[in-house]
Amino acid sequence: MVDEVRDDSEQIDAFKRWWKSSGSSIVVGALLAGIAVFGWKYWQSHQESQAAAASARYQQLIQVVGQSTNEQARGEANTLIDQILQKDDGSLYAELARLIQARLAVDDGELDSARSILADVVSNSDDNYVTQVARLNLARLQLAAQTPDKAMSTLENVTIDSLNAQVLALRGDIWKAQGDADKALSAYQQAQKAATDSDQPIFGLQLKIDDLAPKEAP
Repeated sequence: MVDEVRDDSEQIDAFKRWWKSSGSSIVVGALLAGIAVFGWKYWQSHQESQAAAASARYQQLIQVVGQSTNEQARGEANTLIDQILQKDDGSLYAELARLIQARLAVDDGELDSARSILADVVSNSDDNYVTQVARLNLARLQLAAQTPDKAMSTLENVTIDSLNAQVLALRGDIWKAQGDADKALSAYQQAQKAATDSDQPIFGLQLKIDDLAPKEAP
């Protein structure tokens, strides 16, 4: 059992390292933030025989998503998601699989489908953190759909401290889209501080700050 726990922890750590360095899609930010941790929490809260099977399916999904983004791997990932949703319906693993499903939909350019998946998670998840991660990324997609007012409204309910830097950065994007450069700059600067304080750097944030910061006279 100890070895199984150690293997679980090592795979979780490996996935978190991959995710930290991998993303370039519009939902990379926090889409899977905390997913591996939640998987471990779910492992602890269920009977060993049930958790072992569910954990194995979930870990396999993480490994497939982490290994490659080619069409074959995405197809395998979607098959695993379908299995998790069928066999572990109502579990936290199923909710986490839905977050991954949304990310894959974005990768395939299916933004309407991704928004629908995330909206469903927001409406039906019993886990506050999962709900707020889904809200954060739903707001990203709403902004991408050029509905910044709707994105800001969705974002208002994301209040968990560990997501604060991501929330502030997205608020900056929304205010910039609405034409309020001063508010956008302030949000970006606050996001930069929050990201530094929490050791959660946000790619491209400094460029956004530099773009909006007042230029010094020659």
